[in-house]
Amino acid sequence: MRNTAKNFWLELLHYFLLFQGIALSMALIIYIYGGTGYFFLTLAISLIFSNLNGFSSMFFFHLFRIDWLETRNWNTRFIIKSIAVLFLSILVATEIGMRIVISILHRELIPFVSLWHLYMMLMNFTVSAIVVLLVAFYQRLKYRLERREREYEELRHLQLRTQLAVLQARLNPHFLFNSLNAILDLVYKSPQQVEAMVHSLAHVYRRVLRDVEREWGTVGEEIELLESYLNVEQIRLGERLRYAVNCPPDLRERPLPPLLLQPLVENAVLHGIAPKVGGGTIAVTVERCGERLNIRVSDDGMGFSGRRPGFGLDSVQERLKIIYPGNYNFTIRAAAGGGTLVELELP
Repeated sequence: MRNTAKNFWLELLHYFLLFQGIALSMALIIYIYGGTGYFFLTLAISLIFSNLNGFSSMFFFHLFRIDWLETRNWNTRFIIKSIAVLFLSILVATEIGMRIVISILHRELIPFVSLWHLYMMLMNFTVSAIVVLLVAFYQRLKYRLERREREYEELRHLQLRTQLAVLQARLNPHFLFNSLNAILDLVYKSPQQVEAMVHSLAHVYRRVLRDVEREWGTVGEEIELLESYLNVEQIRLGERLRYAVNCPPDLRERPLPPLLLQPLVENAVLHGIAPKVGGGTIAVTVERCGERLNIRVSDDGMGFSGRRPGFGLDSVQERLKIIYPGNYNFTIRAAAGGGTLVELELP
């Protein structure tokens, strides 16, 4: 509501300044070529007629609901109606202007019934028609440019959502295949734990299937998914996998794209901890860094050692480019005590 009122007064100010510019231009033309010799008097009269003609036209256009931005209105009937309304507004403005000049400036411009009176009417009408057409074409062009910009933003947003959906669709089967391989491995190594693992997987996939349709989740929801996933992997790896997840309660409601951290943790398990004979520890830390969110996923496993990122890390980087274009940091480096550290900094 405030923005609408602000835009109204701003537009009114623009028109007011336009009317003063027209008055000054007309006064200069009349002074130079008319030979009156009274510039300030000519300027005062021009200001009176310019403002009356301008605001009278705006009032009558609004009264008769003439909208120059509507494309379908630009037909013969609309143009005739606009000319008639404009002439009516100029007639009213001219007569009021004549009375003001006579009563305030004590100047008898021209007789009411005369050819000069008709000439003045036609001159005001011509000038006003030119100004109205210029303003109408300007507003129309501005409206079209704004509409094109809005359509472009909508298309861009749709494109980003489509790309994001494709990435998520690729990510979910990837997660599923790894989980099924884990169950197959567990059937031979520890059959008694298969039931517990299936229950944990069912919880994970309820979350995964729900998150396919969502663009945004929360940090807390992602942490819960990580804990469920790590519980599954801990059943499979036993004492070889240890993990710690640290996230302050006040950050759990912060928005975060779903399935953004799970590929990082999965990568740490599969390539860092699982190949290591003695296993290791995975640590997930979420902290506030000013107005930004800092997320670290570290492990003390086999280390990155320049290995090319797999699909999980690639998908995270692609999604970050789509969701936070140019407004994020994503780094992968060797951890201080061995292993790998992946760090995210998000707005």
